[in-house]
Parts: sequence; structure tokens; C-alpha cells
Amino acid sequence: MIVKKNNLLINATPAKFGGAKTIVENYLENGDFSKYEKVILLAPRTIFFNNEKVHHVKRETSGLLSWTFSVLIVFLYALYYRCGSIISFNNVNCIVPFFNKITYFHTPHIFYSKSMRHRLLRFTIRYLMVREHFVFQSKYVHDEFVRVFGEKYKFSVNWCGCESPFINNISFRKENSSEKYKCIVPIVDSKSIVKNFKFVVDNIDFIDQNNIEIYSLSEGGERSDKIHYIGRKSKVELMSLYCEMDFMLMPSLFETVGLPIFEFAGTGKPVLVLDKPYISGIDNTIGLPDNIFPFCEDEFYDSIINLTQEYEWHKILPLSSDHRMLKPDWSAMNNFI
Repeated sequence: MIVKKNNLLINATPAKFGGAKTIVENYLENGDFSKYEKVILLAPRTIFFNNEKVHHVKRETSGLLSWTFSVLIVFLYALYYRCGSIISFNNVNCIVPFFNKITYFHTPHIFYSKSMRHRLLRFTIRYLMVREHFVFQSKYVHDEFVRVFGEKYKFSVNWCGCESPFINNISFRKENSSEKYKCIVPIVDSKSIVKNFKFVVDNIDFIDQNNIEIYSLSEGGERSDKIHYIGRKSKVELMSLYCEMDFMLMPSLFETVGLPIFEFAGTGKPVLVLDKPYISGIDNTIGLPDNIFPFCEDEFYDSIINLTQEYEWHKILPLSSDHRMLKPDWSAMNNFI
């Protein structure tokens, strides 16, 4: 069976929710598929897009099955659909030669996690994917990848862009209002060490004393007497929630991008971000708007006090749809054949 270079297979089987799902949907809406005769998407049924050229084959994987599917099984789908080009959104790609391939890397846990799955991913990248083409969302993630795996690969750094709530739906806090500030913490897993929700729990009494209510996207966790655990939200629900909140607090220790930071920043309302290398890397890639405020842990109290006392100063106008932060760059994906 002859495969064709201008038949494209997109492998996104683990992208069930969250940032991974958002990025795949963004690519399907904004990528350039004009050079392809046929485009096959392998992805969960939860993926939504409006592109008649893309044929959606509903497939879903998780855990070690995602590795097996991406590295080996996808080869059979490529043969069946006669696809000579493969895009993988699963951090690794088909190890069978002769295909034109590019891999979107978006999971920083691979750099340091001791889990069997992440060890397997490291092994695959280090020994089975030499000279393959990887795409990163920021210069920092690229640099970390090179630190861990070396320079024997092809690289592209393309900012993924993001959505933001429709400007007309955004509600703004009234100046000099005595109501409590509503703060969203966009962390779904309150137990994750990397997501660092413990930082919020440890400081919740101080936060509460400063007239602030915390809303978490986790299903539950500690200090529920002062933290509203509202659970995971759909994209539409999340955008609506952003419109109602007064500011965002992001305590993560490591993110590939941290899409909620930039989605919320599009409202013009303030975002407090724990200052870690990933946020500096994004600043160096596209620049941060003036309503994103990185802070060090020992400056947190001052940051909260300054925000509540000078809230209007921390705001900017909502970002327009053509702002560099909201616009995606899919040039590496568009031009890899």
C-alpha cells in the first residue's frame, strides 16, 4: 500500500480535556490544511472543531496505552489511510521510519518525573527519536528540552495563542466596592505537587483577612471552610466564570504554558503568577501584558495588599483578538512538508 506525503494523520488521542484539548482544537481551527488531499484526526469524541476537510476518527487513549498507540499502533492507521505525514500532539511520535513527522511537545513532567510512563517517554525521545522535529510553545521549554536530551533534534518555537472571553460579557468590579474580591485559582488537581495548591491553603487565612474569596477548579481539598471548590468546568463555563472573577492567582511551580493565565489576562483583569522560570520563558517568547504580575513567595503578602488597595491600577483594557498573546503561530506545523 502506497502512502502519500500530502495525506496527513493527526494523532491527539489523549486530548480529552484541559490545555491539551484546547491546543488541538486551536490548531484544527487555525492551521493551514490547504496542501493536503486528506486529513485524518485520531482524537477523543470530546474534541470540537469546524473544519470540513478534517475527518474525525474517534479514538481515546491514556497512560501507557498513549505511548504504545503513538509510537507503534499509529503506524497501522497511517498505512490504512495512506498518510505519509504524521503530526503527534502526544509528546512522542511513530518510530517507524519513512514517514514525514513532527511532534508537539507539551508535557514538562517528562523532564523530571520518576513514573514509569515518563521514564518510557524519556527513553523514546533520547534513543528512538533522534533528529526528529519537535515544536515547543516557549523558549524556556525548548531550553529545558535541550538540557535534558541534547541538541540532536530539529526544533521550532511557536506560541500557541489562546481564547479569551467575549469583551461584552466581562463584568468589572465597581470602584471602591466593599464586596469581597473574587479570585479564581485555575488548578484542577489540588493534590499535585507541581500545581502547588498547597501555597493557597497555607496562605488562606491571610487571603481571607484581605477580603478575598478563593474559587478553585478542583473537586475538593483542604480548608473548604474558606475555599470554594467548584470543580472542572467546560470551556464555555470557564469563560463565563472568568468574566465574573476579579483576579486570578496562579501558584504553579512549572507549566508548559499555563493557558488559563493568558485566557484570563485577555479580560484585562489582574493575574498574580508565582515567579518561576516558565513564566520568564513565555515573557521572552511573546512578552507579557501589563496585567500579569509575577511575584516571589516572600513578596506574596505585599502583592495581595497592593492589588486590593490599588486594584484599578492593576487592570488594563481587555485585549483585542489580534493581540500577539491571543494569536496562534502554527507555522512549524503548516510548513513541515
